[in-house]
Amino acid sequence: MAKSSSWRKVGVIVFLGLLVLGFSIPGFLNFEDSVPPASEPRLCQTDRDCILICETPVNVLCSKNLCQQNGCDEFAAVPYADKPVTLFLSIMVEGKEVNLSTRPGDSFVEVGSGEENTIKKIKNIKSASKLQIFSSEMSWPQVLEKFGIEIGECLRLGNSNYCPDQARGLQFKVNGKESGPEYFPQDGDVIEITYS
Repeated sequence: MAKSSSWRKVGVIVFLGLLVLGFSIPGFLNFEDSVPPASEPRLCQTDRDCILICETPVNVLCSKNLCQQNGCDEFAAVPYADKPVTLFLSIMVEGKEVNLSTRPGDSFVEVGSGEENTIKKIKNIKSASKLQIFSSEMSWPQVLEKFGIEIGECLRLGNSNYCPDQARGLQFKVNGKESGPEYFPQDGDVIEITYS
């Protein structure tokens, strides 16, 4: 009996020693190089909320109330460009032009102001606003989001929805040709969104 009791004590001590080693050794090893730390998603209301302070400040797109880049080492799906894509946009709802204005703090899209930034009678358009988009990778839904506008089967302006029915239709044209809303703007484009 005494022999089995002493072996049992030795077995418990060896087991406890292995248990301590099993939890201690990983703490001594350095795994920082193999797994980069994950960044927490950041909430935002405007692009200004997403600016990263790296070696130089980095403008980051705020889309769907989330910053699209959360760390200096992360890939930027929509990188900021110093040279903007310039285009013209006309939105007409039931014969009335929609006034475009971005929120203060949105740095990826700017609306031209003054008469020199509004074109008249281009390709049968009554008037259009000049837009400057500071990324060639920004999709059209991301551009419209800056104005509180969504387009899909329906056109949503703020809290109002405009859906096509038997009497009215929704058209999205780029340079006079029908297009879908999943479009990447190009320099010099003239875009018409019409609900009538």
